[in-house]
Amino acid sequence: MSEKFTKNQKPSNIFAGAANLQQKQMPESLSPEALKKLDENLEKKERSPMTKAQKDLQSLLFIGRLEKEIVISGFKFKMTTVNNIEQKSIFVLTAKADDNEKAFVLRNATLAYAISEINDIPIDSFIESEEENIDRRIEFFNNLSTALVSKLFDTYGNLSKQSNDMVVSEDIKN
Repeated sequence: MSEKFTKNQKPSNIFAGAANLQQKQMPESLSPEALKKLDENLEKKERSPMTKAQKDLQSLLFIGRLEKEIVISGFKFKMTTVNNIEQKSIFVLTAKADDNEKAFVLRNATLAYAISEINDIPIDSFIESEEENIDRRIEFFNNLSTALVSKLFDTYGNLSKQSNDMVVSEDIKN
């Protein structure tokens, strides 16, 4: 049984009760780009004031979501923490790998989901494909130097730790 996971994989229907806020469906993906677009759409459109439930749902989608830009050798990489669906995909891809390849798959799959832009250009622009495909994104990172991939993954690890600390510290305050 071979599962393919794409960056725009549809989330499960856990938000069924809140799916039709203002007669609008939830986005097909909770990728960084989709979350940013959702936020921009909410700012652009003139609507009646959002209800508390709508504001709470919007805030819930962004809890722990951090973004960072890092410049390495003149190249600017934009990364965000991955969401739960993306993390599951990373674990599935890693579990399918041979034991001696698991660390490489984990690292490159994480970066494939976390890095959205290089020098302000969407990463999918660097990949020759009509559709967004996580396998092609992983292959892109496979072809980069070990030193660069290690630096990017270390940066992502620090960003992820910041995200976890932020959520935990908010939990402790309340």
